[in-house]
Amino acid sequence: MCQLGIPSRTCTVALSMRWEARPARQALTYGLFSGAVYGALQGLGYRSLARAVVNGLFFGAVMSAVHYGGLRANAHLTGLRPQERWTVQAAVRRGQAVADPSLAAAAIRHARNVQQRSGDQRLGQLLAWGLLGASALALGLTVSAGSTPGVIAAGFSCLVWVVILVLGPRLERRTQDRARAAELATARLVEGRGPSVPG
Repeated sequence: MCQLGIPSRTCTVALSMRWEARPARQALTYGLFSGAVYGALQGLGYRSLARAVVNGLFFGAVMSAVHYGGLRANAHLTGLRPQERWTVQAAVRRGQAVADPSLAAAAIRHARNVQQRSGDQRLGQLLAWGLLGASALALGLTVSAGSTPGVIAAGFSCLVWVVILVLGPRLERRTQDRARAAELATARLVEGRGPSVPG
């Protein structure tokens, strides 16, 4: 809540800046944690601190970019209570209309945001392709060098990136299809009951 005496425009800008910083902090924390775990595994496999740091940084950057895109897609739900936010997200995730008509507008906005966020995932996919290429090159080098731990680590790295690149787009398409279904179902529900939903 803004305090008395503070212009409403100033409050709006301050709250907006506060929200913009929150997803960035959460994504950074997520990226640092996942990068540290992945880097530690790579470092143990290669027995190299330098490889652990480099691989961990790149992996953390990919995970941070993907997580940040997801958080930005949910920015419009900050005005809802936790239970309401969960209800809206669950309905869109299942491709169904929300049961509570008062949440219809939020559900439609959320469904549209989910359908439009594909561009936020492109950076993560580009980084994943780059890391897959680097991991494949490292696998070839470790095989030629005859380093068993290096082969295991590089092979595991290649497997991780292949899984991300193969399953990621499929999951994203399914998520967007369900979001589209949820938007249409909620719009039909609203049209049948009468309340207007903002575009």
